[in-house]
Parts: sequence; structure tokens; C-alpha cells
Amino acid sequence: MLNTSPLQITDFSEIIDILFESENIFQSAGTAFSKASDMFGIIQADISISSPAHKTIKETVFANEKADFTDISVQKFVYGKNEGITVCIEVKLDKSKNLSETELRNLSAFSKVIYTFVSKSKYESIIENAGTVDVRTGILTIDGFKRKLYCLFKENKKDNYALVFMNVKDFKIVNRKYGHDQGNRVMSIIIRKIKTFLDSDSFFAHLGGDNFLVCINKNYLAIFIKMISKFSVNAVSKNGLEEEYDLTFHAGIANLSEIKFDETISPEQLMSQSIENANIAMTMSKRNLSSSTIVYYDEKVRHMIMYEKEIEANMYKALENGEFIVCYQPKVNLNTYEMTGAEALVRWKRGGKLIPPMSFIPIFEKNGFVCQLDFYVLDVVCKKIKSWIEHDIEPVKISVNFSKLHTDNPHIVDDITDVVVKNGILPKYLEIEFTETSYTDNSVQIRDIIMKLKDVGIMVSMDDFGTGYSSLNMLKEMPIDVLKLDKSFLNADGNISKREEIIIKNVIRMAKELDIEVVSEGVETPEHVKFLQNLNCDMAQGYFFDKPLLENDYESRLKHTFYDAQAHETDIKN
Repeated sequence: MLNTSPLQITDFSEIIDILFESENIFQSAGTAFSKASDMFGIIQADISISSPAHKTIKETVFANEKADFTDISVQKFVYGKNEGITVCIEVKLDKSKNLSETELRNLSAFSKVIYTFVSKSKYESIIENAGTVDVRTGILTIDGFKRKLYCLFKENKKDNYALVFMNVKDFKIVNRKYGHDQGNRVMSIIIRKIKTFLDSDSFFAHLGGDNFLVCINKNYLAIFIKMISKFSVNAVSKNGLEEEYDLTFHAGIANLSEIKFDETISPEQLMSQSIENANIAMTMSKRNLSSSTIVYYDEKVRHMIMYEKEIEANMYKALENGEFIVCYQPKVNLNTYEMTGAEALVRWKRGGKLIPPMSFIPIFEKNGFVCQLDFYVLDVVCKKIKSWIEHDIEPVKISVNFSKLHTDNPHIVDDITDVVVKNGILPKYLEIEFTETSYTDNSVQIRDIIMKLKDVGIMVSMDDFGTGYSSLNMLKEMPIDVLKLDKSFLNADGNISKREEIIIKNVIRMAKELDIEVVSEGVETPEHVKFLQNLNCDMAQGYFFDKPLLENDYESRLKHTFYDAQAHETDIKN
């Protein structure tokens, strides 16, 4: 385990142990300088190695990112000039530390210890491999990976290998929780562990940040995937406590056997072709288009990613061209069979066909375009409400869905109000729907938004209740007006278990006690209607009454808001 206690010695014996904690000379030297930083006021340390036959390698092995670099002094120590290879250690010091002559001699001695360790290392091979091997980590650079991959193809061994494009999921959380120094240390541990997971014929490169590329013998692929599926490291938190931290990798895997090769192709072209399929699979994993964090490339995967890219390439133009249309699904009072509200639902009319929302909304949620689309729908709804009023058609309250991404917008309520005011309608005609996960993920922000919306006269509903992990107690904490039971509560065949009935009954009872209206979604059968009526549910929404209606059909429904109660009662009895 890495020693992290402050350096308190002057004979540097402890540094010898530190230097051998890593097999990489630059990483070890950086750790030693970090330990000695408080003693000498070191804010940055650079090591350069050069020889007449090779280019110079220079690495910043330690840097205090929080230090003030405006008032510094510099100490240089040069060794080995007469031995063919020159090592220069340059140390930037905090001038306010004002080191004494004795302390400067100690710093010189400290640097000599570092040099002695470096001089015992195989730095000649490091210089020779410059450009193909990362001097800090000892693993292949992109260029080095290209060369090895090209040789593998040239030797006709590609059919035995697969390419794995890996990304450490949410590594930024490690940096935020433990600090960048510990983050760098954890990344070093990851690199060392990946090394141990690979057989001698496999190789990998660190692409920078939290991305890796692995070329692995297929015989070891299953074992490697198992290893990276359960991965934990020890990290020291900011309060000095050591904690075990579990890491997860996103990984895309593609067989190299699918790549065609001839010697006219350059290493760069080969690299690009080889990475493409693995990157597509990894992208699918990262964008949550798959239930697994590890995805194997196939044509289905390619099709899904290509479809997503096509959607993203056309979404702005579609908005400009009015391709997004708004449908309205009635909400029906279960006592009177009157339409007392409706939900605005967006569809994409493209090439003469209506694209269902599940084919594009999840993509818009990931890229943030959904926020712009939500306001487009709100504007369309407000314009239609105004138009109906002007034509003496009394509108009912219409709910508009808003993504949970809006909770990050501190001006969301002002932005909604601006649309309402611009269109000259009363807030009483509107209801804003947030999904259940909006409440569980952003409880503080969403509560503030609800209160502000209610202050301006706009009702708020919780959509998809029952799909997340919220509790009934949350209903007491969130001052919502309407609770929408998710359609998953109602089985399509109309058969509802006693357990489900108890849950629904208690949700409705509690909502009524809190003066919250309840709307049940997914109502498709007479049995559903009768069941909900027996539990005193307020309203129903679903195909039993109406599918989402196009504007003209919905306008006709506004003129005849009552459904044929007798016909529906007959359906229920039969």
C-alpha cells in the first residue's frame, strides 16, 4: 500500500522504499517529490533525460495544482554529463518558504537520491522507445499500439484477437471525492491491474483520460471480461481514511477477424477501421442503449447507433420544419364520463409516417434536445388554447410533459411563465408533468419548482408513479396537485392480483387525504374502469376512451366532452 504520511526525515531512507513502490521511474519519483513537498516547499518537479543519440524526454513528475506560481525560485541539478546520458532535475519552490543553506543542501541530497534511482533504471530503453511507450506508465502509446496492431495483421494473426474499447464509468466522481492526486494514483492502479489481467500475447494502450484500448487473444477474452466486471481499488479520502472503491467499465468488443487487410493500407487506416466497431459497441454501452455495460459488436448494434446518429442529425431541422406534431389524449372523469383534461403528447411526422415517442425521446433525453422540444410543445399547446377560446370552444386543462433535465435550469419557472404570458392565456388551463424520477433524483430543486409554479397558478402532476423507488411518504413532502398511476399497475388482460389491488387502493386513499387528484394511465378494458371506479379513482386515461388524438379530432372531442356512459356501462357489464 502506498505510504501517504508526511515526510519527516533528513536521511531519505524512507524515500528508497517509496521509489520502489512503482515499476515506473517517473511515477516513483513523482511520489517521492510529493512526500517531500511540504518539507522543501516544492510546487513542481521536472525530470529530463537526454543522450546524444536520442531525443530528450522531459516529464513533470509532480505539480501542486493549487499552488501560487507567481512567486517561485528554481533549483536545477544536473547529473551524468560525462557518462553519455544526462539527467536534469528541475525543482520549482515556493519562495515564501525561504529555505536555509542547510535545507538547500538537503534538497540537493534529496535530488541526488532521485538521480541515483533513475540512473539504476533502464532509461536507455525508455529513450529508445520514446513515442511508442508512455514514459510515465510504461504502457504503449497510441503510436506504439498502431505498430503492434499492424504487425499482428501482417503476420496473419488477426483472427485470433479481439479489440476492447474501455472507459472507466464516472471516473470524475473519484477525482471529486478523493482529489486529483488520489485520482491519478487510482488510475495508475487501474493500469497495473489491467496489465496483470492480460496474457503475454495481448497488449493495451491508455488513450488518455479514462479510456483504454486493449487487443486481446480471444482465448483469454472471457477471463478478462470477468476481471473487469468486478473491479475495486483502495483510495484515501480527503479526510485521510482509506476506502475500497468499486469501479465499473463501459466496454465495446469487436472481433478483428471482420477487418479486411492488405499491405497497401497504412497503420493509421488500419487503426481507424479496427477501432470503429469496438467504439460503436462502447458508445452503445455508455449511452445506456443496452442493459449491460459490456457490449459485443454486431450489425444490430451498428444499426442502433446509426439510427441514433440519424435522429440527432435531423432533430433541429425537424423542429424548424414543424415535423413535431402534438396529439392530445383525453383524461376522463370516472363518475361522469366527461373529458375534464388531456395530456399533450408529441409525435414526429417524417416521410408521411408518425414516429412513436419511444423511438426518439430517449435519444433526446441523452443529448439534452428534449428541453428544447418540451418548450416547443408548451408553446404549441398555449397557441391552440388561445385559438380555441377565440373560436368559442372552451378548453380543458392540458398537461405538458417536462424532462427532469429542466430541474437543473434555475430559471425554469420564469421560462414557462414567459411562454404562457406571450400567448395570452390563463395559467389555469395548464398542468406541468414531471416523471417520478424527477422527484427522487432532484427532490430539493423539484420542490422549489412546484411551489413557484403553484404561485403563478399552474398545476403540477407526478407522472409514471410506481416506476421508480419513491415512497408514499414522498407524496406528503411534494405539494403536487395530480398523481398519475403508471399503466404498469393495470394488467392488459384486466386481471389484477389482491396484492396489486391493496397497493393501488392505499395510494388512492392517501392521495385523496392529501387532496391530490389521481389519474390512472393505461386504461384499456371495461374491467379496468370498473376496478378503478370501485377504488374511487378520479380520472382515467387510455385507449378504452381514446387514443392520442390529432388536433382536428381532439377539437371535435372538445365540442362533445361527454362519452356515452350507457354504452360504456353496457361494455362493462358484458
